[in-house]
Amino acid sequence: MKALKFMIATLLLSACAVYAQLAWSTMRWPMVLQGPGVDADMIRSHFPFHLISPDWIRASGQELVIRWRGAEFYARSALVCLIWLVSLMFAFRWARRDAEQINRPDESEHRRRLI
Repeated sequence: MKALKFMIATLLLSACAVYAQLAWSTMRWPMVLQGPGVDADMIRSHFPFHLISPDWIRASGQELVIRWRGAEFYARSALVCLIWLVSLMFAFRWARRDAEQINRPDESEHRRRLI
């Protein structure tokens, strides 16, 4: 039973992680950001929520776009992976805790054995 609960939780968490990776880590890229006149302000205006600031990357123009897009992809992927691993640890503890509670005898039964 413990293994079945953990396997079901792992399957659900993995499906959620794959969905989060596909939905959040792959960004829709507007055509405005194609060309040599791209700067950090344009990236910030099109992507208001970002983990990697475009100012941290020492490049300009199209090279800035390519480097920032790659850095942002890896940062978001690492965050999804970290959340997935932490969730798996909690699922393992949850499955193990339920099994220990089922196998643990009542305290009243233990007291009767002592008397």
